[in-house]
Amino acid sequence: MRVVFILSLLGLWCSFGFAQLPKDFRTEQIFLELGKTEWNPGDTLEVNGVVTCLAANRFLPYSNYLYIELLNSQDSVLVRQRVDCKKEGSFRARIPTERIYSGSYYLRSYTNLMRNFSSESFAYQPVYIGSKPSSLKSLDNDEVSCYIYPTAGVLCPNRIQEVTASFLNSQGEPLESLPVALLNEAGDTISSVKTSNSGFTVFHFIPLMGKRYSLSVNISGKDKRILLPFADDKKMKVQCSVNGNKLFYEVLNAKGRLDNTELYLFSRENGVCKIDKFGESGVVLLTNSPKIITLFLTDKNHQILSETSIVCKYQYPQYVDSLINEAQRTFSNDTVVLAGNRYESIRFVSDSDKWVSHAESDLLYLSDYNSPLPFPKKVFQKRTSSRFADLQAWMNTARFKRFELSEALLKDSAIYTHLPEENMLIIGKVMSIDDLVLRGGKVVAYNTRNALVYDAPVDKKGRFRMAVDDFEDGDTFFLQPVNVREQPVNAAIHFEDMTFPPAFHLIESGTNRIFSIDESGAKKGKFKDQYLPEVVVKAKYRREKPMTSAEFYGVNYVDHDHIERHNYQTLLDILRSMPGVRVLYNSDVKAEKRFSLQSTRGNSALNGSSLVLLVDGTRQDYEIESVLEMPALEIESVKLLKPWETLAYVHGALEGAIYVKTRFGNKKAAVSKGTYYTPMGLSVVKKGNIKQIGQRKDNCRMLVDVVDGTDIWSFEYPMTLNTK
Repeated sequence: MRVVFILSLLGLWCSFGFAQLPKDFRTEQIFLELGKTEWNPGDTLEVNGVVTCLAANRFLPYSNYLYIELLNSQDSVLVRQRVDCKKEGSFRARIPTERIYSGSYYLRSYTNLMRNFSSESFAYQPVYIGSKPSSLKSLDNDEVSCYIYPTAGVLCPNRIQEVTASFLNSQGEPLESLPVALLNEAGDTISSVKTSNSGFTVFHFIPLMGKRYSLSVNISGKDKRILLPFADDKKMKVQCSVNGNKLFYEVLNAKGRLDNTELYLFSRENGVCKIDKFGESGVVLLTNSPKIITLFLTDKNHQILSETSIVCKYQYPQYVDSLINEAQRTFSNDTVVLAGNRYESIRFVSDSDKWVSHAESDLLYLSDYNSPLPFPKKVFQKRTSSRFADLQAWMNTARFKRFELSEALLKDSAIYTHLPEENMLIIGKVMSIDDLVLRGGKVVAYNTRNALVYDAPVDKKGRFRMAVDDFEDGDTFFLQPVNVREQPVNAAIHFEDMTFPPAFHLIESGTNRIFSIDESGAKKGKFKDQYLPEVVVKAKYRREKPMTSAEFYGVNYVDHDHIERHNYQTLLDILRSMPGVRVLYNSDVKAEKRFSLQSTRGNSALNGSSLVLLVDGTRQDYEIESVLEMPALEIESVKLLKPWETLAYVHGALEGAIYVKTRFGNKKAAVSKGTYYTPMGLSVVKKGNIKQIGQRKDNCRMLVDVVDGTDIWSFEYPMTLNTK
């Protein structure tokens, strides 16, 4: 049997990142909900979830879209989807796994607003495709690890101090009810406790300078002793407690050195606040009562000297009991968004599935804090004060990760280089064929799937920013630059490529959120996002080339052979035979036009109008009746053009056009001046509540997640049922 004891001083451990919004540096958080984390190859991963913005006076996200990616263990993105989260932040996605080999993978999700901060704050969910190897299912208790964390990373002499210890087996699972004793230098017992179901113990004692203390534990019949660090009277340490909206703080080992320091606090509810004229101890009145608060003691350059975080107790709602009782009775998985922004999720998962996430941990804790230890998920089996004891024990080992304080204070609102996506946009720059900027005018865009039409002005630098309705992934737009005289111009459009954040390797997937990176030039274990280039993904776009269009006989194209075969006499006879064209006749002899031509596909998004009639590229606005009497034998072909195809010949044909090519007319084919562009669209899933019958199984767990405004709760209930 091998026992590994690890002493970690939090003062020597830190994480790197970016910052949030001006004053309170707000961002968004994502909860990825899966009914299971082990899937068969070829399965479609069913993902539900919710996006929040946990900040003062706000809960709903700013973003209307998020991104979900499936990555392999080498950090290659196998699937990337853009998903709608407009319904109170909730979303649903289906991730395909075709042609994906068995192995460990993970889902990653983020919004554009979240990209202003560390990628470690994104949502992560490990999954396994195929059957898990036995090494990932079974637990080997031959190796036990003990992690010791003095609060804020240091023991100060002659004051009550707190030490957190965690005991884990080789698979990172907590050792429960393990007796642990705190001993003084003479070997006398100061106190003795048992580890919680999360594997934590917390000791409070007064260390003396120069004395050595230790923890004693018996593992498999063998007594082991773990030494604690010596007390340090040189290093300053900040500690605090919270009661409602009052923060009580104390700076230990100050010894008159506070003039060279600054004190900051951060909570989502209050943002970053500087405590002016602080002393070695004091009380701060907070504007809003926080759930989690972090205190930073820094030097004048805002480099952190000491950091500590506190979990404030909050009440759980009574209606959760009825929700749980109903779930136990019906035994069905259920995810639903109710009126009042309440998101409820009930899942029944295998007792052996340790990778599933919880809303409370993902949204409240793991989005802002990182620890070398796995999050204690067993706290969700408790509804008493012992839950907060283990949560605080974990927070004693954690560090704030979302942004670097010094950078946030320096940049303030300049931190925000990525705006939240409220609309889907097409952004680009218009250049002439001579590489000159097109000044003024506009760009007209047609969605080739649904014929919706959009336009956006072109500024003096040739740039345009076009908001479009939600479109599906794979939709193609035809874009045509138009000058200030409302004439189509032959110009190139340079589209702004979408960029995506780099991926990092997730170590010990499913047990914690420690990252490493092997990029050249970046130090493993310590990195900042800005050291790495963003991944650039080019959308599909092309200039239209002269080519034969797809011709569907009798619907939108008729050639000369077809005309001769059917013995048509006039152009009017040909048009009446085409199902894609409707010929309307006005019997009023006083009417300006007796005939009008319309498409049977329906009107576009703009004002409805008749089809334009073109003969050898020339628009026929007058004498249409005489043109319709054109002998059929003089006609080479008739084609129904879609709106975006008409830009090669005419401007303003919003419903399309009929192009008549005569046998003796202009032989030169017109070339489209526009550009086809296929940006990244939405992955569409059927709307509505998601309700599936759960699979009955022995020894499962019922997981309940409730997101009700800024109140977020998760619960776990072990259940043993007969297999049916």
